[in-house]
Amino acid sequence: MDGYPVTIRLIDPPLHEFVPHDRAKQEELARELKIDVEKVARRVEQLHEANPMLGHRGCRLSITYPEILEMQVRAIIEAAIECQKAELKYYLRSCIRSFWIGRSSGFSNKPPGVSPMN
Repeated sequence: MDGYPVTIRLIDPPLHEFVPHDRAKQEELARELKIDVEKVARRVEQLHEANPMLGHRGCRLSITYPEILEMQVRAIIEAAIECQKAELKYYLRSCIRSFWIGRSSGFSNKPPGVSPMN
């Protein structure tokens, strides 16, 4: 990373992709969580989306489950702190902010020597 751009993409795929769909895996998860397998099965069904690309993703997911965004932001900040301790150069920025600033003013908040297309 030292001086090179790094893209960190926050998790936004449909949540149902992260839960087990077959009964055996649901039973295994239920045992690990010490909950009834029917509760796991119900949750899997609740998370299913007919059209995941237009569904419960990104910022909508962060509103419903703010702990997911909090975990991601914490991980990014902790990584930045570790880079600072190791004296690695890093630049934190928001894609949305960079996009709008670049579009509206021609300004790029990238460090000198880094192409606006990186």
